[in-house]
Amino acid sequence: MGGNVAKVAKDDIEEKLGESIISKNNNLSYQYLEDNLIEN
Repeated sequence: MGGNVAKVAKDDIEEKLGESIISKNNNLSYQYLEDNLIEN
């Protein structure tokens, strides 16, 4: 259900702006690390 709410909100914003709100310029780059904790 939450995914549908997010899609409706995204579609509504894009319709009002007249452009996509998802682009390469606003993506987040994540770096995934191992689950091991290294203490100093």
